[in-house]
Amino acid sequence: MSTESIKTKIAALLAKAEGTDNAYEQDAFMAKVNELLERHQIDMHEIRAHGGDKDPMSNVTGEMTRAHEWPSQVGWALARYYGCRMLRYNQATKAKYTWKAAGRESAVTTFDLMFPFIQSQVRQQARAYARSTGLSQAKAERSVGVALAHRIWALVNRADERRASLEANALVPVSTLDAYVSEVFGETKKARKLTKGIYEGADEYADKVSLNHQATGAGHRQIAKA
Repeated sequence: MSTESIKTKIAALLAKAEGTDNAYEQDAFMAKVNELLERHQIDMHEIRAHGGDKDPMSNVTGEMTRAHEWPSQVGWALARYYGCRMLRYNQATKAKYTWKAAGRESAVTTFDLMFPFIQSQVRQQARAYARSTGLSQAKAERSVGVALAHRIWALVNRADERRASLEANALVPVSTLDAYVSEVFGETKKARKLTKGIYEGADEYADKVSLNHQATGAGHRQIAKA
């Protein structure tokens, strides 16, 4: 059997796995999919591309200032929340570094649209927090930003627990996404989560940051609801 025929067969099994609500059928079809992928040394994203995937893998690039750490903490968590991955690169300028977000095109587009909007919300809430506490704007931003990152990670962890029950539209199984990131970007390091810098009351302001609405009204998919 040719490689193309094998990919077609796996794509058909994958479609059946993702098209049934029966957990036993899903497990049976996915077991066969994984068996064929392993036997023929084929990556999952090759199967989705072969099957005429309408939501292919993609990536975008942006820049972030080095002066503040909280945006990267929010970014790493937010990317996972929308179903993609954020990667940080050091090459850029002394004042900035670059980042990339990789995953399904719909998830990456959502992240790219929402990330600046959410950063602006953090700064807005931080101004209110600074006025109420007397903190500097920089300390207020860090506190609200890190508190928001912790909030998002909690949502991501809950979503991961029920990921198997979600439909696989814009969402990417971890193995598929990790395979794509590894192939395109090589070895990556895990982000270091900040555990300090949250002042009392910051959570209240972080909770006011919306993850589900963008000022332009652009639609998106999400893996959890606030």
